[in-house]
Amino acid sequence: MAPRRRSRNTANLPPNLYIVAGKYYQYRRPTDGKRFGMGTDKARAVAAAQQLNSMLVSLPGAESAVERATRPDTLLMRDFIKHYYEKLLPKRKLAEKSQKMHHWKRKYIAEALGNYSVDEIDVRDVAKFLGGYPPTTSNQYRALLVDIFRHAVAEGYCRENPAELTIPQIGEKRRKRMTVEQYQAIHAASALWLQNAMDLALLTLQRRGDVVAMRWENVREGALYVIQEKTKKHDTGYLRIIIGPELDAVIKRCRDSVPSPFLVHRRPITQHKAQRDALEHWTQVRGDFLQKAFAKVRDSLPELANMTAEERPTFHEIRALGIKLYRDAGQNPQHLAGHAQERMTKNYEAGHDEIRWVEAVASGLTLPLKTTV
Repeated sequence: MAPRRRSRNTANLPPNLYIVAGKYYQYRRPTDGKRFGMGTDKARAVAAAQQLNSMLVSLPGAESAVERATRPDTLLMRDFIKHYYEKLLPKRKLAEKSQKMHHWKRKYIAEALGNYSVDEIDVRDVAKFLGGYPPTTSNQYRALLVDIFRHAVAEGYCRENPAELTIPQIGEKRRKRMTVEQYQAIHAASALWLQNAMDLALLTLQRRGDVVAMRWENVREGALYVIQEKTKKHDTGYLRIIIGPELDAVIKRCRDSVPSPFLVHRRPITQHKAQRDALEHWTQVRGDFLQKAFAKVRDSLPELANMTAEERPTFHEIRALGIKLYRDAGQNPQHLAGHAQERMTKNYEAGHDEIRWVEAVASGLTLPLKTTV
């Protein structure tokens, strides 16, 4: 990254004086980097900074500190964000969905903080930005900013991580857990392909992205092999699910007259060429389409449509319902859900390419309804 001079917000200020949030002035003592508030009056802040600079230069060794503080190596936040997204984030090898979410947030962080130099941004700047979002979104932005500033500190562009000094917001959970009765109602009103998806999610405890990715080639030797998209970097993300009688019945129901490599599939009513080209197979069901189809059926039911939008259960709540039902049946759903409670050995050990599949059993849980075809 090419070094940058002070931002346009601080270019006309004396050395070591900075403006925060567009109106507050801070003086950074060049000998140790400690900051002092100078109020909102520019003339007074400038006069005080000039006097302090003059006094500090007379101290032994302070002149070199001032020179270091005013050298042209200050980097604008928008440039460091660009560096983070292009050079640092790809090394984390995030799932495609997580990458899209990160890049979506990039725009708003750059708009709010991009014109500040990295070392100008303090806790108040970050707190003000985070305060403009509801708790869940705010905490997502906070986690991202913590990581961005962690790299900035490591590369010497700032002394501390201002995002880490903020406190995560605590929000009240408004979404309601799905009940068996709600599951039954939505299931009965759904098309067969959506029923299959719901039952697979309930019995295997997999997320919607992993449910729609299940292929016939992954059903073999009495087991369903699943590589979880979200946790495939860990041992728990590689599952060999032993097929019990309940899951076997659902899998057999998935094999219909429509030829498809996917267990969950559908014959589209209409499909444009652009839509078809975006799919691996013309019968494929994407995760976002599954969620929309589920929500459409859910919202058509009076007992669920009367709930607020924030309270209505999503497809993801099937996973939570399944975990509860397995526990009620006296079984531990940890491995089936792909959760790890302690550190486990890596999937790929040094010098070996063999994946360690975590074996789990999908059996002993009776579907809470009879399938309506």
